[in-house]
Amino acid sequence: MRQAVDAARPAGVEWGVVGFDGPYCPVVDLVRALRRPGASTVRAALASGRTVLRDGQLIELTVTLPGDLAGVVQVDYLQQNGEVRHLVPSLDYPPRTYSAGERIVFGRPTLPLFPDGWQVGDPFGTDMILVSVSTAPLFAQSRPEVEPTGAYLRELQAAIDAFRGLGGRLAADLVMVETEK
Repeated sequence: MRQAVDAARPAGVEWGVVGFDGPYCPVVDLVRALRRPGASTVRAALASGRTVLRDGQLIELTVTLPGDLAGVVQVDYLQQNGEVRHLVPSLDYPPRTYSAGERIVFGRPTLPLFPDGWQVGDPFGTDMILVSVSTAPLFAQSRPEVEPTGAYLRELQAAIDAFRGLGGRLAADLVMVETEK
């Protein structure tokens, strides 16, 4: 396998493959289905450019909406312990529609309502951030702040299927985060 990958690599290009542990296969499959050829693409990355963050460091997330898709942004933080935290929308980031092509940075401290930002804390391990943008909210009601990942992903898939069945457009991206003490 390694020889086939090396043979396909263009000259001067280095590829890195990173393995991960955690309950993430269903979310990877979900995003893969949304990233079909010709689909709109949202881009998400940690603002620092690092993927390993230590206790107390900020998780600042840069999200760039597709140039052809204005919509509602949703940010879910999936933890290795099997829980998902819903970061956007939330009390700190109420639901709103962002413009096509807009670049947003989430997680930075703002006074007085959000003084600490999104800080890394226990539990530590390999986590994943799911970012989606949709032409309308995927859920009629807000989600609890924290819930089990498996149950949420099943409900998210059903919401996406229903949303697409009604002609709604959406795009998604994933960001891996390694957190440590």
